[in-house]
Amino acid sequence: MSKVLLVDDDKELLALLEEHLVAESYLVDVAASGQDAKTLLSVSDYDLCILDYNLPDMLGPEICRYYKSRGGQMPVLFLTGRNDLVDKVAGFQSGADDYLCKPFHLQELLLRAKVLIRRGAGAVQGMIQAGPIVLDLDKNCFYLNGTEILLAPIEHRLLEYLILHPNKSHSSESLVHHVWGACEEPDPQAVKQTVKRLRQKIDPKGMIIKNMRGFGYRVDTNV
Repeated sequence: MSKVLLVDDDKELLALLEEHLVAESYLVDVAASGQDAKTLLSVSDYDLCILDYNLPDMLGPEICRYYKSRGGQMPVLFLTGRNDLVDKVAGFQSGADDYLCKPFHLQELLLRAKVLIRRGAGAVQGMIQAGPIVLDLDKNCFYLNGTEILLAPIEHRLLEYLILHPNKSHSSESLVHHVWGACEEPDPQAVKQTVKRLRQKIDPKGMIIKNMRGFGYRVDTNV
């Protein structure tokens, strides 16, 4: 059973996340401050740390840097209301493995947590297939007919989201929220343009990323 350290000073969010992680059969320790988190990290081993960027006594990158500098290998997922590039760079430079912007969809957090824990454990990940496209969860990359596809970051995130949430339609507004993030507000036209670029690279006939008129976009994994 995987063990998760959950660090956030928002008591309501902390309780909500703990409840859902426990429901997913994780063992969960919680901390509401950076110092409490550092103490727990020094006495216990965890498979994942879900870490708020802004805490009352220190910033998340300081905690992450403290842990990683001591040889810690546990993956770290930052939760943050910040979306500035400088803050993202600081987070990743401190040793973070992933970054999720508040407010976020709970199911997305659980999916990311699952992938990070498996990756951190060195487990062989499954592959999700949609026609000739394969998403390798371990390597975090896509293959088209067996050849790796090079995608821009936003193209990668959009295709990943559609494949991880298959067999149903997603409106442009929903994709803007879940893929671009609630901290950014691109025009829904950005979805159309990103899908267009993806199709030029992998799906010129629109057989993989389907446009469901009036409903949005979908990817089927049972094709």
